[in-house]
Amino acid sequence: MSFISSIWYSIKEAVIPGFIAGAIVAFLEALIVSIFHGFLWEVRIVYFYPVWGIVICSFFALIVLILTGFSNKIKQISYLDVILFSATVVFLTLPLAAQLLPVKYLGFQPQTFGIVLTVAVLTPCFFGIALLIRFLLLKISSLIRLKWQAGGALLAVLLLMVARISFAIGSAPPELTYGVEYDGSIKAAPESPNIVLLVMDTLRKDHLSAYGCDINTPNMQSIADDGILFDNAFVNCSWTKPSMASMFTSLYPLQHNVLTIGDVINPDLILLAEALRRAGYYTVGFQNNPHISPDNNFHLGFNSYYSRRPLPMWDPDAPGFQLSRHHKGYIRMLLAKLKIRQLPGVTIGHYLNAEIVTRKGVEALKAKPPEPFFLYLHYMDPHEPYFKHPFTGEHLRPPMVVKDKGEPSAELINEYFKFYRDEVEYLDRSVGYLFDYLKQNNLYNNTLILITSDHGEEFYDHKNWGHGNTVYNELIHAVFIMKMPDSQMAGTVDTTLTHSIDIPPTLVNIANGVIPDNWYGRDLLNDKPEVDYIISIAGYGNGKAFCNSDEKLYIKFAQEEGTIDSVMYFDLEADPEELNDLADKSGFMDRISELNDSLYAVEADLSAGAVTAGKTEIDEATREQLKALGYLQ
Repeated sequence: MSFISSIWYSIKEAVIPGFIAGAIVAFLEALIVSIFHGFLWEVRIVYFYPVWGIVICSFFALIVLILTGFSNKIKQISYLDVILFSATVVFLTLPLAAQLLPVKYLGFQPQTFGIVLTVAVLTPCFFGIALLIRFLLLKISSLIRLKWQAGGALLAVLLLMVARISFAIGSAPPELTYGVEYDGSIKAAPESPNIVLLVMDTLRKDHLSAYGCDINTPNMQSIADDGILFDNAFVNCSWTKPSMASMFTSLYPLQHNVLTIGDVINPDLILLAEALRRAGYYTVGFQNNPHISPDNNFHLGFNSYYSRRPLPMWDPDAPGFQLSRHHKGYIRMLLAKLKIRQLPGVTIGHYLNAEIVTRKGVEALKAKPPEPFFLYLHYMDPHEPYFKHPFTGEHLRPPMVVKDKGEPSAELINEYFKFYRDEVEYLDRSVGYLFDYLKQNNLYNNTLILITSDHGEEFYDHKNWGHGNTVYNELIHAVFIMKMPDSQMAGTVDTTLTHSIDIPPTLVNIANGVIPDNWYGRDLLNDKPEVDYIISIAGYGNGKAFCNSDEKLYIKFAQEEGTIDSVMYFDLEADPEELNDLADKSGFMDRISELNDSLYAVEADLSAGAVTAGKTEIDEATREQLKALGYLQ
């Protein structure tokens, strides 16, 4: 037997056993989840199990072929199909069972030794079960006069159909969609426009054509052409959770105190969505960032708030239908090689891409929500990992900052910028579909569209990567573009000092709603007295900035809580890239002292209106997703 024919024979022998094994495991896993939780999520993934079974079974067949020296001996192996079938069943079920059984029935989360011991015990058990299944298939097939492979394949198809039909009838997972029931009892003012808030996670201001960058972002450019471009806008924190809390509560981080991964928005606060709901708006949101999940109270005030969260199969409190984490790692690598980014239950990069987020938004609009509506979409592109587009699976992540390892080359930094730029252009193409839908369905003119970012991204601009570590302008200088109803004030460039806490009062006033007394931001279209400075903080107590468009006081903290490591001062008019620290230069000490006194006076005033944040435990699945997104090590 030739080399090629031997490979073909081994793979051919693996296809049917692999298909049957995958289908049986899919059915059993669906049955387990259904028994434990009563419903399934993204049940279409049952169709992927047989494909994965064929891949695994073919791999085992090639191993057997290698052991036989690519010779004709492979044809002489008795019960080759039985061996391949049993090995595939064991591989597909073992990682799941090694976690599920100890947690569900023994009441503990196994560590490395416990997992090894469990695997050692379960492997022969599952092999025996697989042999029993094969024996039963043989008996059933003989009754209907078919070979066991044909009978098994027929049974596998039937199991997939039963799993898909019966389990899909179950109710939707309640923890995926939250909200307050809409009863229409509150009537909005007749002239109130629809409002669409688009938050672009990790989008730098200097990477949009609207702000002068040579980049292909025509869709967001069109919103700037039809609206107001705020050229002096800042976020109040350089990482997501505190920044979004400020955007939703109109409070500084020092006031809402949502500062760490475990902090939760105080439920007594009135959030943007709640203020709009009270103004008669139907409020709907879609996000897939673990920081702004309902666990952290970001859903408050929404009639419908879709929050994608990781649901590991072995977590008894996580009703979902997904491949086990062990298999997902291999599947992600396979999908990347096949240039496939998304399959039900398996996401490359641990977030849903911009096309899916846009599709969710369009689906919400196609459902004909009551008008006026407030639609909030949170896009995770271009957050790390940065993917190359058109999608190939190739991606980059920010390298860990390690001292004494030398400076990264200009070529490396440019490579990161190139991948990031690809993501931004892909994001723009995706959001363009939403704008097209609004125009095609006569919603565009009567809709206010606000595009903003929660923070930027650093590519070694100041010897750091990613976000959250500093408060330089590449992180806190925000995208802020607002198209008014009927494109009022089209083409306007507003240089007013603006920050994220101004978004809620601006939108609520346009909605003819009531602005809560404790909101600290201001209505940008009516409250003309401009703030002199804004405060923006870094993550994890790393520092804070007191700045405007002309100057910045930057206070860095040491590892010891409350200890100042250094104070920097930048003249932003002369040094917009913040490369020349003037703190040690003569003639600036008095100005630094004045700004420092002003900062602490403002903070003392803010502290008077501070509330206590709640606390939450980070579950294992969320922790895994946060690691994948670069927030945890």
